[in-house]
Amino acid sequence: MDPIGRIYLNFAELEFTDFSSLLAEIRRTSGGTEGRTVPWMPSEREHLALSALLEALPEPVLSLDMKSKVEMANPASCQLFAQSQERMRHHTAAQLINGFNFQRWLDGNPQSSHNEHVVINGQNFLMEITPVHLQNENDEYVLTGAVVMLRSTIRMGQQLQNLSTQDLSAFSQIIAVSAKMKHVVEQARKLAMLSAPLLITGDTGTGKDLFAYACHQASPRSATPYLGLNGAS
Repeated sequence: MDPIGRIYLNFAELEFTDFSSLLAEIRRTSGGTEGRTVPWMPSEREHLALSALLEALPEPVLSLDMKSKVEMANPASCQLFAQSQERMRHHTAAQLINGFNFQRWLDGNPQSSHNEHVVINGQNFLMEITPVHLQNENDEYVLTGAVVMLRSTIRMGQQLQNLSTQDLSAFSQIIAVSAKMKHVVEQARKLAMLSAPLLITGDTGTGKDLFAYACHQASPRSATPYLGLNGAS
């Protein structure tokens, strides 16, 4: 049954006459309105959507049971460990990833994610392990396993570098249409080169933070971190 009260039944294909009789019985049932065929059960559709998402992820992802054994591995994981998904299921997480006690973490009934630096095949990864809780018949959430995601520190660094490269032209992100706005942008571009405090005023939501960041990126201090402080908070 789904959240709005629809009941789904999964059974072998019926002859048309038998199916028509079944629909008639459903309509005569108290609360029954109609019945129709669907290509997928809700759980099947969710499973297919999740599988498609995991296959598209560039980061290795593992699903573990309560014994820290691999239940599922996406293609990126299989590539990292050079094994098929079937062979991956014969391993525990500890056999694949050194430096972290997965079983002790699971036995501790974790309630939140944990991050750990790990090395796999000579590559550095930031491992995020997240507990998976399911609701039982008593409406209690119990731990049923965990999901492990591995983020390559090299890939993360490349993404940050690409972001920084894009940010060098921060003023190009400010689209000025009116003559006054174009004048303000040109002034900000020139004043950003000065080694002096710059006061930017304006109503809430007018883009002061965007201007401040653009000025920082255009200044001689662009190689240093930009720190935004909200004085109102």
